[in-house]
Amino acid sequence: MSNYTVKKGDSLSKIAIKFGQKPTKYAELYAFNKAVIGKNPNFIKPGQVLEIPLSWSSGSGGGNTTPEPTLGPGPASAGFPLWLGLGIVGGLLFLTTKKKLF
Repeated sequence: MSNYTVKKGDSLSKIAIKFGQKPTKYAELYAFNKAVIGKNPNFIKPGQVLEIPLSWSSGSGGGNTTPEPTLGPGPASAGFPLWLGLGIVGGLLFLTTKKKLF
């Protein structure tokens, strides 16, 4: 079991992402830490120490993994796939997915 100390601006879904999980796994994180967090999973405070499920530390549990960015020809019928990931532009966080160039 590992621990995580809540920082300003954190949410349970953001913490789940930091540990390679889907944001919807916040409910599992809340269940592990209900005694620390209290009745409202949307109200976590900086400095709180949360327990992280062991399965998250080992990288299992349906993680939110993104393949390495690649650009190149795919199958002839697929066009050219392009993988894009997270980007920060002007302080905003953008998440993009696989797209075809043509």
